[in-house]
Amino acid sequence: IWLLPERPGLVPEYRVYAAKPGSVTRVYGGWPNQDDVLPARTSVDVVRLESGEEYESEGQAQIYVAEGRGRMAAMEVESGDLVLMNNSHCKAHSECTLVVVRFEQAAEWNNKII
Repeated sequence: IWLLPERPGLVPEYRVYAAKPGSVTRVYGGWPNQDDVLPARTSVDVVRLESGEEYESEGQAQIYVAEGRGRMAAMEVESGDLVLMNNSHCKAHSECTLVVVRFEQAAEWNNKII
């Protein structure tokens, strides 16, 4: 995934993350005082599920099914699907990789800074 820095003037960086099966790996979006990921108000997580595993996320998120198939709410989803959800719940029917983009961190970050 190639993501540009959120703020003009920040230097783009190249980073490699290893998303392990059965895990959630943050690849973008963090507080300014950490160095694990590029600081941003938007967050991007890579979620890798084994068949039968479930993932839940609070708040609004755009979820891209990069690989596999599963069920989100009352919908069957598969590779290539993009879903906008509130309080998402996904159950994998096969090995599944999701890219989860959240924007609500922006309000949380602004509230903490102001």
